[in-house]
Amino acid sequence: MAEAGDLVLSDVHRDVVATRVVKNVTTSRFPFQFPDQTAVDYDDDGDAIVYRREQCLFLIEHAMATPFSDVGQQVWHGALLLADLLLNMKDRLGEIVVLELGGGVGLATLAAALHAKTVICTDIGDDLLEMCCRNVDNNLAALGDLVQASVLVRKLDWLEPTPPQDGNNKWSQQDLTLLSHTNIIMAADVIYDDDITDAFFSCLTYLYSDVFTTQSPLVYVALEKRINFTLEHLAAVSPAHQHFMQCITRHHMTQHGSSIKFTANQIPLQNITHCFNYDRSDHMEVWELRITKCS
Repeated sequence: MAEAGDLVLSDVHRDVVATRVVKNVTTSRFPFQFPDQTAVDYDDDGDAIVYRREQCLFLIEHAMATPFSDVGQQVWHGALLLADLLLNMKDRLGEIVVLELGGGVGLATLAAALHAKTVICTDIGDDLLEMCCRNVDNNLAALGDLVQASVLVRKLDWLEPTPPQDGNNKWSQQDLTLLSHTNIIMAADVIYDDDITDAFFSCLTYLYSDVFTTQSPLVYVALEKRINFTLEHLAAVSPAHQHFMQCITRHHMTQHGSSIKFTANQIPLQNITHCFNYDRSDHMEVWELRITKCS
């Protein structure tokens, strides 16, 4: 775990192509292909003809090395894995509302916007939200007709999860109505600190009990296990991942005295077509969580 004041750099930024650097903000290319991009036909002689569409790409503003408190301004492997998953979910995203928690610079939100009806990207920090807004606006304009979704960037603090109705990136009544009809919640790279993981589950519990009045959305969490050698275990382990699994198995109390539980299903990575350019490691995972009331 990085100490306060230390700078951390995502491995993602060692491999992507930067197109512009202005002060401490870098713009990088993130090319991708749709899962169904390759089609095969046959000519009159029976020879295969392979059709391939050109690559699409996102141009993403992000920071490079940042203090631990500002890691949301970088792109991490979990966001690329989550974006892969979303591109593979075309048939499930149409006409629905997708909520991203801890959306960072907005890469996964943009992937969801290619197929969903509405995407709400949330995070905290004025600088980060402004960066995310620029990424959303610039990429939606560049992608043109490829994107049909409405995309909102709003503030949502997991420690105070009531959506703010004043200040920057505030929620309108119409926004709150959309939020209440969320079908899918997604999050990437939010499992690295126990306090943050606890806040994440607290936010999910609040949303389920106080906001989602008609349905229980599915939750998708993409992560990369951070492996450390600990004296406690005398082995290389991922304490943050262990805490995440403990949060899944315990009951969570709502503000109204009831409790909810999570049922988890790990999605095999081989079932997710690789769309973005990055190396997948054995430490990367995607989980589907279902929220239910305890009897």
